[in-house]
Amino acid sequence: MKNNLSILERNHTDCVRGISALLIAIFHVLLECENMPRYINLTGSVCVAAYLFLSGYGIHESYKKIGLKKYWYKRFKRVILPYTIFITILIPFKPNNTFTSYALDITYIHSTYWFIEFIVWNYLVYWIAQRFFAKHLFTIFILVGIIGINTLMQMEAEQVFSFLAGVFVSKHVDKVRLYNEKELIVIAIICFLFGTFFLLLKEIPAIHAYKGTTTYNYILLMIKLPMAVPLVLFPVIFPIVTKSKILYLCGISSLEIYLVHLALLNYLTIDYLHLFIYILSCVILTYLFYQLNRLISKWI
Repeated sequence: MKNNLSILERNHTDCVRGISALLIAIFHVLLECENMPRYINLTGSVCVAAYLFLSGYGIHESYKKIGLKKYWYKRFKRVILPYTIFITILIPFKPNNTFTSYALDITYIHSTYWFIEFIVWNYLVYWIAQRFFAKHLFTIFILVGIIGINTLMQMEAEQVFSFLAGVFVSKHVDKVRLYNEKELIVIAIICFLFGTFFLLLKEIPAIHAYKGTTTYNYILLMIKLPMAVPLVLFPVIFPIVTKSKILYLCGISSLEIYLVHLALLNYLTIDYLHLFIYILSCVILTYLFYQLNRLISKWI
């Protein structure tokens, strides 16, 4: 088998982002249904781990090419400004909104969408580490991650090393590309089984009793990121998915999909007609918001 020289190239990462964005949206819709199995929760958090992994990977790939040049400019164009615009658009639909809550939201101190806040803080940690302590980048991230496991809420705590894992793979991507397809499949299976072991472990009543504690966060850490590895490797194992136009479009507009579908979720009623209207509205508004962001990015 040939070495996978194209692994984690742009078409690969766009595809995984597209898959992740779609699965997260589906996951949130399913949560609105009654009597959904608890294991459905795994879908969303595994996709978040994959997305954070790719974000860390992309950040470090950019650093290898141009260093920290235009670092915040790029983050501003693609994440910070679109999020600020989106939150501003939502003001009329949030009657209890105040200037203080708005300011806290767009400064990522207390944001409406935890994932956006979390990823921006990862951007900040990366920039500080590379700017002032480049030789100790991984040490700093590990220390910050340990603090996060012990202080953050469960959704953030279980993802503290997902971004860092992407940075690590970027640093060693040439070695990763020496693996052939069979070896990557073995890695994906091992990671899946590793995550499954801890998934089953946490379901033991004596272990599950620790839910909400720091100990439980460490167990969750062993589930989400390992299980995200097969998702990241999926386009390598089934390369045909990288040719999907839908996944490509979802990949490049993943931020818009995330924001729009969550904002509209408050108005969703689970029946066929309302679900159709919801999906159609998400598609239209995501497209319009993405085009707006593209237009604005050309001006700045």
